[in-house]
Amino acid sequence: MHRYSFASFVLASVVVAQTPSLELDGGYHVGQIGIEIPNPSSLPGAVENVMSMRGTLLVHPDLTWSSTQTEHRVDELLQVTHQVTGDAGTYALMSDSALLLDANPSMPGTDITWLGVKPDATVLLGVNTVIGPVSWIRICIQSSSGRQYSDLSGSYHVASVRYAYGDPNGIVTITQSGIGTFDGVGSVSFTGSEQEVDSLGSITNRAASFSGAYTITTNGGLNVGGTLEGGFSANGDLFFVVGNDPASMTVELTVGVRVGPAYDFADFPGKWGTFDHALEIGHLSNPTATTTLGLVELVDTSATTGSFTGTLGVAESSPAGTNSSMLSWNGTATLGAMGQVTYQPTTGLPVTYSFAPDGDFYIGIRQLTVANLSLGMRVCAGSNDYGSGTVGTGGEIPVQVHTGFPYLGNADFGIKVVNGLPGASAGMLITLGAWPGIPFLGGTIWVDPGRLIAVPSRTLSPSGDATWDLPLPTNPIWLSHDLYTQVLVIDPGAPGGLAMTSGLQTVFCR
Repeated sequence: MHRYSFASFVLASVVVAQTPSLELDGGYHVGQIGIEIPNPSSLPGAVENVMSMRGTLLVHPDLTWSSTQTEHRVDELLQVTHQVTGDAGTYALMSDSALLLDANPSMPGTDITWLGVKPDATVLLGVNTVIGPVSWIRICIQSSSGRQYSDLSGSYHVASVRYAYGDPNGIVTITQSGIGTFDGVGSVSFTGSEQEVDSLGSITNRAASFSGAYTITTNGGLNVGGTLEGGFSANGDLFFVVGNDPASMTVELTVGVRVGPAYDFADFPGKWGTFDHALEIGHLSNPTATTTLGLVELVDTSATTGSFTGTLGVAESSPAGTNSSMLSWNGTATLGAMGQVTYQPTTGLPVTYSFAPDGDFYIGIRQLTVANLSLGMRVCAGSNDYGSGTVGTGGEIPVQVHTGFPYLGNADFGIKVVNGLPGASAGMLITLGAWPGIPFLGGTIWVDPGRLIAVPSRTLSPSGDATWDLPLPTNPIWLSHDLYTQVLVIDPGAPGGLAMTSGLQTVFCR
């Protein structure tokens, strides 16, 4: 069973290529910012440095991926490196919205990157999940053809974080928040506030503004002012840019979401993946980097109010070492002007996030003594395997896997069985209820036999797989019902003549 939380990271110890997986196909614009803080576990000679990355990620239906990126690093010795690198490997896309990129398949679990996936696969988000000296936050926006200047137009909430070695005593952090405006033909402006924290913890607040030109590529690439590069979404609701000046002593990541014409809290309920990167300086354990990853569920109580509950995993790195913890995060939420929602936890300070018009993404920044960037998106979390399967010919156990995420209105959704006997007949049991396990012909039935929904049988392909297409309705009533399935394959090599999958619980999402 794999959950959308720190518990999913146990998959780093398995062979990703052998993990049943959904398939992705396409490219992404990628941006990242982070820091390496040497500590007692670091290799000898490790030097503190800040980094940013801008690149492209390609994922393929054969469960392989490749990436090319320009990495910009500035270290505490004021040395700058700006180089193009590349990676490749295999991936597994789990039914709980976790994408695992394995950059070293020959040594499973030694080089895994964990990313969350938006239900329509247009956005990937992640923070470093390997607890150690390095911490980062990453955003990936899907590329596609036919983009136009007019796709980026109107007002946008903007959140930006910069790390620099402009202070002889160490790192300086600079955060900005405000409103950016794209005119749809090539000009952009920004007005907001900026906070600078120097290496001793002194804080300077000031107004911030910018105006300049922007250019785009037809596949969704974005350049702002000639020194910031990134990407934007097909609907124009989301963008990011990363600093790309080869000589700069600064690394920067800026993210923006369009301001919608109207908002209702009813647009926000559901499960949300939350990703947060923070850097604190100017104290005894200077500097301290913190990454937070969690799953939070929003519930609406009126057109402007709601509540949230979730679990967060927190990893912290400082010169003294690393530590991690899990914590509950619960409270109330209030919708304000221009799509800004303030979360008031039962304990701790409130935080405010700016939501995209479709209610599927948010950004946030906290201008305190900590330079903090928060990103969140709706996810399809909760689907999982349960029970156990029955071995068939060749020692293989058939496995069920989704062909896409089970979000309402997904006309391409289906369930696929793999690892079955090639050419065999297979039947799928579909119900609205699970079962504690009924012994049957040497195996176990894991679905409620009293609530079966009839579907036609399938003949497995020469590779031992078959798919049942299950286009999903848009009616939100399905959010309160889960689907339970199990596939039985006629196999003379199995006990009782049937090779059986375990049960699969499908949890629908928006």
